[in-house]
Amino acid sequence: MSTATTTAAGTKTSVLDRVALIGTVLGVIVLAVPLAYTGYAALTGNVTLESTDDISNLLRNGLIVTVVALVLGLLAFVFGLLGAIRRKGVGRVVTTVIALLVLAGSAVFLLLGVLPRASAMQTVRDKTAPFATTMRDTCKTPLNQTQKDLFTALVHTTNSLTDDKSFATFMQADAAALDNDATTLNNSLAKLNSTTVPDAKYQPLLDDCKASVKATHDFLKDPTSANAIPLPPPFNALAPKIDGVDLLTNSAALATGQTPLGKLPAGTVEPLVQQALSQAVSTSNPKLTAEGDQLTQDLKDTLTNTMSPFKVDTDNIVQ
Repeated sequence: MSTATTTAAGTKTSVLDRVALIGTVLGVIVLAVPLAYTGYAALTGNVTLESTDDISNLLRNGLIVTVVALVLGLLAFVFGLLGAIRRKGVGRVVTTVIALLVLAGSAVFLLLGVLPRASAMQTVRDKTAPFATTMRDTCKTPLNQTQKDLFTALVHTTNSLTDDKSFATFMQADAAALDNDATTLNNSLAKLNSTTVPDAKYQPLLDDCKASVKATHDFLKDPTSANAIPLPPPFNALAPKIDGVDLLTNSAALATGQTPLGKLPAGTVEPLVQQALSQAVSTSNPKLTAEGDQLTQDLKDTLTNTMSPFKVDTDNIVQ
C-alpha cells in the first residue's frame, strides 16, 4: 500500500513537473517575442509604423502575446510550486523561479509597456483625432476653398478690367462658386457649434474656427453684417452695403446695363470689385493658423512619444 501511494504521488509530481516545465519554456519563448521585437526597434530604428492600422495591429498583437506569456508563467509557477512542495529538488526550484520571472516580466511589460500605449492611443483615436478631423473638414478646408475661389474671382476681375462682357461672364460663374462656398460654410458652422474639445487647450482653436467661418460666410451672404462691403457712389443708390456673392452677381448686371443705373461706361464697376476682392484675399488669421498647426504637431508628438522606440510615419498618418 505504501509503495502504491508513493508511486501515485511520484506520478502526480512528474505530471506537475512536466506541465511546469512546458509552461515555463513556452512562456519564455512567447515573452521573448515582444521583448526582442521592441529591442530590435530600439537598437536599429528599422521598424516604422506607416498607418493607424499598423499601430493598432502592433498594440493588439503585443497585448495578446503578453497576456499569453502571463498566463503561461502563472500556470507554470503554480504547477512548479505544487511539484516542489510534493517533492523537493533543485530542478523544480529552478523551473519555479524561471516561471515566476516570466510571470513578473509579463506583468511588468503589460503594465508599463503595452497598456499605457494602448490607453494613450485610444484617447487619440476616440477624442483628439476626431476633433482634428472636424477642424480640418469644417474649418480649414472650407476656408481654404473659399479663399481659393475669391482669388480666382480676383484674377478674373483683373484680367477683364475693361472688358465688360467677359467680366460679366466671369462674375456669374464666380458668384455661383462662392454661393456654394457660403452653403458649405453655413453647414460647417452648424457642425462646429455642436463640437466639443478633447482638451481645454483647444478651446481657442474651436472658438476662432467658429468666428472665422461665420465671418467668411457673412461676408459672402449677409449684407447686414459688419463684414459686408460698403458701396460708394453711384452704387450706393442700389444699397448701402452688399455681400460678396451679390457684389459679383450685381456687378455682372451693372456691367451689362441690367440695373436701374443703366449702362455705365466700360470699366466702371470692375475696380470696385477688384478692390473688395483684393481686401478679402489679403485677409488672414495667423492666430488660427498657428492654433491649427499646434494641434497637428500635438498629434505627431503624441504618436512619436507613445510608440517609441518604434518609428511612426506621422506625416502620412496626420494630414
